[in-house]
Amino acid sequence: MDFLSYLAVTEELAGDYGAAAAALQAAEAPAAFHNWPPNPWVLEPRCELLIAAGDLDGALGIADESLPDREDAPVPARYMGACVRGKVSAWRGDLPAVVWHFELAGRCADLEGWADPGVRDRLDAALAEAYVALGRTGDAMRISAWLREVGDRLGRPALTGNADRIDALAHAQAGDLDAGAESARAAVAGHGSSPLRVELARSLLALGRIERRRKARRQSRDALSQARKLAAAIGHKPLLAEIEQELPRVAAARSGTELTATEQRVADLIAGGATNREAAAALFVSVRTVETHVASIYRKLGVRTRAELARKLSGAPGNNELRAQSFLIATPQATPAQQRLPHPDRAAQPVMIAAAARYAVIRPACATTAPPRTTAAVVEHGNPSECGGCWQPCMSGHVTEGTDAPGGGESGAATEVPPAAAFSDRAVSGGLRTQQARAGR
Repeated sequence: MDFLSYLAVTEELAGDYGAAAAALQAAEAPAAFHNWPPNPWVLEPRCELLIAAGDLDGALGIADESLPDREDAPVPARYMGACVRGKVSAWRGDLPAVVWHFELAGRCADLEGWADPGVRDRLDAALAEAYVALGRTGDAMRISAWLREVGDRLGRPALTGNADRIDALAHAQAGDLDAGAESARAAVAGHGSSPLRVELARSLLALGRIERRRKARRQSRDALSQARKLAAAIGHKPLLAEIEQELPRVAAARSGTELTATEQRVADLIAGGATNREAAAALFVSVRTVETHVASIYRKLGVRTRAELARKLSGAPGNNELRAQSFLIATPQATPAQQRLPHPDRAAQPVMIAAAARYAVIRPACATTAPPRTTAAVVEHGNPSECGGCWQPCMSGHVTEGTDAPGGGESGAATEVPPAAAFSDRAVSGGLRTQQARAGR
């Protein structure tokens, strides 16, 4: 995995699909220029973007073509294909298939010595949630305990948030809705203090569902409304669809001036600068339908122009959904424009410059606790050159970041972070797997 592929994974985890797609496009330029075969380290995040855009068939098609589930396939490629198939199955509600694919991905990760939850694409948390839905609560709670231990020890709130969400679902499954709501609120707090916005939206969705079952309609409506706004701002279509299916079950009596869920999405896009045609493409509806919604929005909100609408919706979500769609390429094949590039580095240069301004070198410390299925121990080192006997590539125990580093602020000044905080949820998936790829794993 090169720097641009790593950047794509990092931006994807943060929910900035437009930036992730731009990084992937630049990462694919050298392969197009040299007519190389598709790079599995690029295909997996490409599939993630297609899933977020609602193109589940497209993601599955790439996995079936280039990440086959064959015994003779390289283990990393088989792992990536299993992760993609597991995620597609999860959004389609096929729980037995989710367990099948994620258990296969877990076995492949064990073979590669990938013990950290971030390196494993957080497949264990998704697997645990499927276990809960299928009644395998004991298996789910073992994963939850492991995620909590790693998250508490390394100061990674997204992992403890995942553990809390698993616990919330398990409590709700057992009928203890009060305990479930308490754990779900803890999951929202954990993910709210991490940069993983999709995880926050999913925890808000879990909280909203549990609060509805507790007959706490207002609390449920508040959680689901926050989740909907966040999912719409990110541009994750399957997640947004799930939230919008849940919202009518707790909807309050609607006034004549309150926007419907669809009207709110149209208003957000229009206020963010989208044309009617762009909004229609983003929502998969006709331009005439968007025009009808715009007229209703203007009437309900008492505005006459888009500028007035933008002022009315102060703080409205950005047009990230449209940006992500404009960059999406369904297949990694070279386009005629890419084939005419004078040199692949030129296509990557603007993205690399922008990325360098935002991120410096990220070097997280090693994990020391293996997943529940893995018995091998990991030795923590302070220098990568001293890791000869370590079964997982190690990196130095500090991080230097720009604007996203604690204390970095708007100026982008580099900040040293203690080793526990250095093992950040946003950095580790790309960081450790980049080292593994370079080591030929």
